[in-house]
Amino acid sequence: MNRRTLLANGLLLILLVGTAAAETTLISLEDDQYISGEFSLERRLNHFEAPLRSHGRFILSAEHGLLWQTEVPVKQTLILSGRSLSRLTADGEVEALTSDSDRVGQYTQLINKLLNGDWSAIESRFHLEDSGSDTDRWHKTLTPDEQGALFQRIEISGGRFVERLSIHKGSQNRDRIEFSDQSLHDGPLPEDIRTLFTATGS
Repeated sequence: MNRRTLLANGLLLILLVGTAAAETTLISLEDDQYISGEFSLERRLNHFEAPLRSHGRFILSAEHGLLWQTEVPVKQTLILSGRSLSRLTADGEVEALTSDSDRVGQYTQLINKLLNGDWSAIESRFHLEDSGSDTDRWHKTLTPDEQGALFQRIEISGGRFVERLSIHKGSQNRDRIEFSDQSLHDGPLPEDIRTLFTATGS
Protein backbone atom coordinates (compact mmCIF):
# COMPACT_ATOMS: atom_id res chain seq x y z
CA MET A 1 0.00 0.00 0.00
CA ASN A 2 1.50 3.33 -1.06
CA ARG A 3 1.89 6.46 1.06
CA ARG A 4 -0.95 8.28 -0.69
CA THR A 5 -3.38 5.47 0.12
CA LEU A 6 -2.32 5.57 3.77
CA LEU A 7 -2.63 9.33 3.84
CA ALA A 8 -6.04 9.17 2.21
CA ASN A 9 -7.30 6.79 4.84
CA GLY A 10 -5.78 8.93 7.57
CA LEU A 11 -7.56 12.05 6.33
CA LEU A 12 -10.81 10.16 5.99
CA LEU A 13 -10.45 9.00 9.56
CA ILE A 14 -10.00 12.59 10.69
CA LEU A 15 -13.44 13.30 9.27
CA LEU A 16 -14.77 10.05 10.67
CA VAL A 17 -13.65 10.48 14.25
CA GLY A 18 -14.58 14.13 14.27
CA THR A 19 -18.16 13.14 13.58
CA ALA A 20 -17.88 10.23 16.01
CA ALA A 21 -17.83 12.63 18.94
CA ALA A 22 -21.11 14.21 17.93
CA GLU A 23 -22.84 13.51 21.25
CA THR A 24 -20.10 15.31 23.19
CA THR A 25 -19.45 19.06 23.35
CA LEU A 26 -17.85 18.87 19.87
CA ILE A 27 -19.29 21.34 17.39
CA SER A 28 -21.75 19.86 14.92
CA LEU A 29 -21.32 21.57 11.56
CA GLU A 30 -24.27 22.81 9.54
CA ASP A 31 -24.07 22.71 5.74
CA ASP A 32 -23.26 26.43 5.55
CA GLN A 33 -20.49 26.31 8.18
CA TYR A 34 -16.83 25.36 8.12
CA ILE A 35 -13.89 25.08 10.52
CA SER A 36 -10.41 26.41 9.82
CA GLY A 37 -7.28 25.78 11.84
CA GLU A 38 -3.71 24.54 12.01
CA PHE A 39 -2.33 21.03 12.43
CA SER A 40 0.95 19.47 13.55
CA LEU A 41 1.58 15.86 12.59
CA GLU A 42 4.17 13.58 14.19
CA ARG A 43 4.67 10.23 12.48
CA ARG A 44 6.62 7.51 14.28
CA LEU A 45 7.90 4.57 12.24
CA ASN A 46 9.63 1.60 13.83
CA HIS A 47 12.61 1.78 11.44
CA PHE A 48 13.29 5.49 12.12
CA GLU A 49 14.84 6.74 15.35
CA ALA A 50 13.39 10.24 15.09
CA PRO A 51 9.76 11.00 14.25
CA LEU A 52 8.78 12.64 10.97
CA ARG A 53 7.07 15.99 11.53
CA SER A 54 4.95 18.26 9.38
CA HIS A 55 2.51 21.07 9.91
CA GLY A 56 0.12 23.25 7.98
CA ARG A 57 -3.47 24.41 7.81
CA PHE A 58 -6.84 22.80 7.12
CA ILE A 59 -10.44 23.66 6.32
CA LEU A 60 -13.27 21.26 7.16
CA SER A 61 -16.67 21.81 5.53
CA ALA A 62 -19.67 19.58 6.19
CA GLU A 63 -20.95 20.32 2.69
CA HIS A 64 -17.73 19.96 0.71
CA GLY A 65 -15.14 17.96 2.68
CA LEU A 66 -11.59 18.54 3.91
CA LEU A 67 -8.80 20.73 2.53
CA TRP A 68 -5.39 19.69 3.97
CA GLN A 69 -2.51 22.08 3.24
CA THR A 70 0.93 20.91 4.39
CA GLU A 71 3.37 23.83 4.57
CA VAL A 72 6.46 22.24 6.19
CA PRO A 73 8.62 20.34 5.27
CA VAL A 74 7.09 20.08 1.77
CA LYS A 75 4.19 22.13 0.47
CA GLN A 76 1.28 19.98 -0.61
CA THR A 77 -2.47 20.52 -0.86
CA LEU A 78 -4.88 17.60 -0.68
CA ILE A 79 -8.63 17.90 -1.26
CA LEU A 80 -10.84 15.23 0.22
CA SER A 81 -14.51 15.21 -0.72
CA GLY A 82 -17.14 12.58 -0.12
CA ARG A 83 -16.38 11.19 -3.55
CA SER A 84 -12.66 11.52 -4.15
CA LEU A 85 -9.16 12.44 -3.05
CA SER A 86 -7.32 15.00 -5.18
CA ARG A 87 -4.21 17.15 -4.99
CA LEU A 88 -3.31 20.60 -6.22
CA THR A 89 -0.46 20.43 -8.74
CA ALA A 90 2.38 22.93 -9.13
CA ASP A 91 0.49 24.35 -12.12
CA GLY A 92 -2.57 25.04 -9.99
CA GLU A 93 -4.58 22.19 -11.49
CA VAL A 94 -6.65 19.75 -9.44
CA GLU A 95 -5.55 16.16 -10.10
CA ALA A 96 -7.50 13.12 -8.93
CA LEU A 97 -5.45 10.54 -7.05
CA THR A 98 -6.08 6.87 -7.64
CA SER A 99 -5.77 4.19 -4.97
CA ASP A 100 -4.37 0.66 -4.98
CA SER A 101 -7.17 -0.37 -2.63
CA ASP A 102 -10.96 -0.08 -2.49
CA ARG A 103 -10.71 0.92 1.18
CA VAL A 104 -10.67 4.61 0.28
CA GLY A 105 -13.98 4.23 -1.52
CA GLN A 106 -15.45 2.33 1.40
CA TYR A 107 -14.39 5.03 3.83
CA THR A 108 -15.72 7.84 1.63
CA GLN A 109 -19.14 6.16 1.64
CA LEU A 110 -18.92 5.92 5.41
CA ILE A 111 -17.97 9.59 5.72
CA ASN A 112 -20.96 10.61 3.63
CA LYS A 113 -23.23 8.75 6.04
CA LEU A 114 -21.56 10.31 9.05
CA LEU A 115 -21.74 13.85 7.71
CA ASN A 116 -25.44 13.23 7.11
CA GLY A 117 -25.89 12.23 10.75
CA ASP A 118 -26.08 8.44 10.28
CA TRP A 119 -24.61 7.49 13.67
CA SER A 120 -25.27 3.78 13.10
CA ALA A 121 -22.65 3.80 10.32
CA ILE A 122 -19.75 4.20 12.72
CA GLU A 123 -21.18 1.84 15.33
CA SER A 124 -21.33 -0.89 12.71
CA ARG A 125 -17.56 -0.62 12.05
CA PHE A 126 -15.98 0.42 15.35
CA HIS A 127 -16.15 -0.39 19.03
CA LEU A 128 -16.31 2.91 20.93
CA GLU A 129 -15.04 3.44 24.45
CA ASP A 130 -15.48 6.69 26.40
CA SER A 131 -12.92 7.59 29.04
CA GLY A 132 -13.49 11.32 29.54
CA SER A 133 -14.71 12.34 32.99
CA ASP A 134 -15.53 16.00 32.31
CA THR A 135 -18.64 17.02 30.39
CA ASP A 136 -16.64 19.72 28.59
CA ARG A 137 -13.64 17.50 27.85
CA TRP A 138 -13.96 14.15 26.14
CA HIS A 139 -11.76 11.24 25.06
CA LYS A 140 -12.74 8.32 22.84
CA THR A 141 -10.99 5.15 21.76
CA LEU A 142 -12.18 3.53 18.53
CA THR A 143 -11.25 -0.07 17.76
CA PRO A 144 -12.14 -1.38 14.28
CA ASP A 145 -14.30 -4.49 14.17
CA GLU A 146 -12.85 -5.50 10.80
CA GLN A 147 -10.08 -8.10 10.81
CA GLY A 148 -6.92 -6.89 9.09
CA ALA A 149 -7.91 -3.22 9.32
CA LEU A 150 -5.27 -0.60 8.55
CA PHE A 151 -5.35 0.67 12.12
CA GLN A 152 -5.29 -1.09 15.48
CA ARG A 153 -7.00 1.73 17.32
CA ILE A 154 -7.72 5.44 17.16
CA GLU A 155 -7.66 7.79 20.13
CA ILE A 156 -9.31 11.17 19.89
CA SER A 157 -9.86 13.91 22.43
CA GLY A 158 -10.91 17.52 22.67
CA GLY A 159 -13.60 19.88 23.79
CA ARG A 160 -15.48 22.19 21.47
CA PHE A 161 -13.15 21.08 18.66
CA VAL A 162 -11.10 17.94 18.01
CA GLU A 163 -7.69 18.74 19.54
CA ARG A 164 -5.67 15.50 19.45
CA LEU A 165 -5.84 12.44 17.24
CA SER A 166 -3.60 9.37 17.52
CA ILE A 167 -3.76 6.59 14.94
CA HIS A 168 -1.99 3.41 16.06
CA LYS A 169 -1.03 1.20 13.12
CA GLY A 170 0.85 -1.63 14.84
CA SER A 171 4.58 -2.43 15.04
CA GLN A 172 4.99 0.80 17.04
CA ASN A 173 3.95 2.86 14.00
CA ARG A 174 1.79 5.80 14.99
CA ASP A 175 0.50 9.12 13.72
CA ARG A 176 -0.24 11.85 16.25
CA ILE A 177 -2.01 14.98 15.06
CA GLU A 178 -2.62 18.08 17.16
CA PHE A 179 -5.06 20.74 16.01
CA SER A 180 -4.83 24.39 17.10
CA ASP A 181 -6.03 27.93 16.33
CA GLN A 182 -9.42 26.57 15.26
CA SER A 183 -12.36 28.80 14.35
CA LEU A 184 -15.95 28.17 13.33
CA HIS A 185 -17.18 30.20 10.35
CA ASP A 186 -20.73 30.90 9.21
CA GLY A 187 -21.51 31.42 5.57
CA PRO A 188 -20.01 30.11 2.33
CA LEU A 189 -16.39 29.09 1.86
CA PRO A 190 -13.95 31.64 0.42
CA GLU A 191 -14.27 31.65 -3.35
CA ASP A 192 -10.77 30.23 -4.00
CA ILE A 193 -11.40 27.32 -1.63
CA ARG A 194 -14.84 26.64 -3.06
CA THR A 195 -13.32 26.54 -6.55
CA LEU A 196 -10.93 23.76 -5.47
CA PHE A 197 -13.77 21.64 -4.13
CA THR A 198 -15.89 22.32 -7.22
CA ALA A 199 -13.05 21.05 -9.41
CA THR A 200 -13.28 17.67 -7.64
CA GLY A 201 -17.01 17.41 -8.32
CA SER A 202 -18.04 17.90 -4.69
